[in-house]
Order: sequence, then C-alpha cells, then structure tokens
Amino acid sequence: MRIYSHNLPKEDYSYVISHLRSRYQNERSRDEQKTRAEYNVLLDYFLLRPEYASYVISKETRPDFVVTGARKVGIEVTEFTTEIDSVMAAISNQNFGQGKTAKEIYENARLRHGTKADRYSYKMIAGSATIGTCTFNVRSKQQIYADEIIKKYHKYCGDFEKYDEFIVLCDARYTINVTSFWDSKEVIEMAKEKCSSLRGFTVCILRQNSLCKNEIDTFNL
Repeated sequence: MRIYSHNLPKEDYSYVISHLRSRYQNERSRDEQKTRAEYNVLLDYFLLRPEYASYVISKETRPDFVVTGARKVGIEVTEFTTEIDSVMAAISNQNFGQGKTAKEIYENARLRHGTKADRYSYKMIAGSATIGTCTFNVRSKQQIYADEIIKKYHKYCGDFEKYDEFIVLCDARYTINVTSFWDSKEVIEMAKEKCSSLRGFTVCILRQNSLCKNEIDTFNL
C-alpha cells in the first residue's frame, strides 16, 4: 500500500491512489487498517534511523512492536491528533480524488459520520472541493498531544525494565501544530510540567518540516 516510485501523470496517479484507498477501506477491518497505519509510521521512522536496518520486527499488542538486534527495543506508536482532526482526515480519505463536489462530499460525510460532519465547512475553490475547520488554539492542541504522551507513560512505565530502550513513537506528520523541533520541545515541556514523574523512556516525534520532509525529534526522559 506504499508507492515508492511511479511514472504516471498526476491525474492517473490520483486516480490509482483514490481507488486503492477506497477498496482497502471497504475490504479491510478497522483492526487491519490500524495495523497498517502503525507499520506505516514505523517504516518512516526506520528510514531516518538506519541503525535499525538489521533488526527483526515483531508485531505485538502491548507494545505495538518489539524490535531486536544489538538491543531489544519496545515501540508504542501513537498519533498526535484530535477527534476533529481525525474525523476530517477520514472524510478526506473517503471522498477526495473522486471528482465529487463539495455538496456531494458533505452528503457522504453526513451519511458516514452523522452530525460530526457539521463541524466542517465544505467549499468549491477553483473547481475543486475543499474541507476546513474553524480557527483553533495551537497550544490547546499541543496540550492534547502532551496528555497522550503522559497516558502512554502511565500505561507502560511498569514494562520499561523489560527492554534496553522503550520508545513512544508519536506520529505528527499530518498536524500543522508540530512542524519544528521547537514545537516538539514545547509538547515535551507541557508533558513534563503536568507529570513530574515522566522519566525512564524515550519519546520520538516524527513530523514534517516546512519542505514536507520527514524529520525525527528524540527526547530521552
């Protein structure tokens, strides 16, 4: 489900992607889609950490992955998102790239997501449908991300000693609230301020920079 290279024109590429996504979402269970998403985050992380190239990956439940090689590393994957953001992403994946109008996207979103679809605006801009949200407070969303790190800490702190390193791998690739090292650091500081016992593990924040290139920020707590 990852396309590493292609020679298709833009329109054909969009057609292939939209139909692959649609078929996958219709034919695969929610658990299978979740597992695929976790592998997707792990792969992008490993592309930035070549020292793991020879490690063996084992898909687990608690934590999500255990990778073994020179060391034994537990990796729990989580996403920096909010309900509003995740529903909007789902609506986008379910509808864009299919030539639908803004009205058609709204009607489909209302059918799939009920009144949650009413939280967004649907517009036609230069002949293309768009979906958007109202203004929001960046720090409020960053606090939600910090709370997610704290939640993972409390869930796994009793398991840290089983591994040479335990990593909470945070997927921030698709949020505009974390696009620099300083954004990542702000989230970590929020988490430490709220939970003074936060220690004994590593937080890795996978994000995109201003050029839409993946970068990783690592914090050893």
